[in-house]
Amino acid sequence: MDLQSTVSGGTANSYYTVGAGYHRETTVMPGNFDDQKASLHFQLNSTSANQLFHLRLVGNYMLDLNRLPTNADGTDLTQTALQLAPDAPPLYNPDGSINWAPDPAGNSTWNGKNPMAKLLNSYQNQTSNLVNNVLLSYELAPGLSMKSSFGYTDLQTTEKLKFPLFSTAPELRQSTPRAGEYGNSSIRSWIIEPQVSYSTSMAKGRLETLAGSTIEQTTDNPDEIITLKTFHARIVNDPIGLRKEKDACEPLPSIRKVVHFDLQVNYQQIKHDVREIVDVVMGIITSDSAKEHLIVKK
Repeated sequence: MDLQSTVSGGTANSYYTVGAGYHRETTVMPGNFDDQKASLHFQLNSTSANQLFHLRLVGNYMLDLNRLPTNADGTDLTQTALQLAPDAPPLYNPDGSINWAPDPAGNSTWNGKNPMAKLLNSYQNQTSNLVNNVLLSYELAPGLSMKSSFGYTDLQTTEKLKFPLFSTAPELRQSTPRAGEYGNSSIRSWIIEPQVSYSTSMAKGRLETLAGSTIEQTTDNPDEIITLKTFHARIVNDPIGLRKEKDACEPLPSIRKVVHFDLQVNYQQIKHDVREIVDVVMGIITSDSAKEHLIVKK
């Protein structure tokens, strides 16, 4: 499904455009699997009456909710469908539940891998992306102009991958832990680019000069608490706290200063001790006829 809508208009000195869109994509797999995207964009161009000042504003926003099957959660059954034996047991019981086809011992004849059980796993990725840009320019004098660009980006992502216990064969559930994988990402950035330009005709040529700079910053989410999926613990990425802890650390006191000579003495002593041990063991072996076969003669 695709929906697009755009509205535009303006005056002699201003023009605007606003648009929105929606896209939904599904799959042939049974279940509620889809990828939905919604977007909004706008643009504004404006000029002063004397044509000296110009404004351009552009913005885009996109929200994506992806629940399509992935190889990570095992819900992509394309390869499984091609390899499924023609005489395999029914996939479902008459009541619609997963058919594990247990044998008299209670073990699944699917070898614990009924392919439809993978559809009980779930995957979700939600992403939002905001991109804005403003361009301002002003003509200070003929040929001399000043302009600056301001940009801002905000990207947020949340990912969830769940493996419930009932997607595992009954005989394996006691030894199989529940599992889930969760991820979050947050990236924000801004950029400012001021410029001054001058151009003029000189003799048979033209002189053009440009001066400018770039100021930018990008930040992520270092303070996010990361919960471990199978432990009653959590990780906190705290750079400020780590820096304070590092600054508060005191160096260990020096007990003894080791020089190169000390290393050589230790090496020679160890080498001598090893040679004595080898000589003693070889003497024991050579003096016992029952152990002479342990010596490899070349």
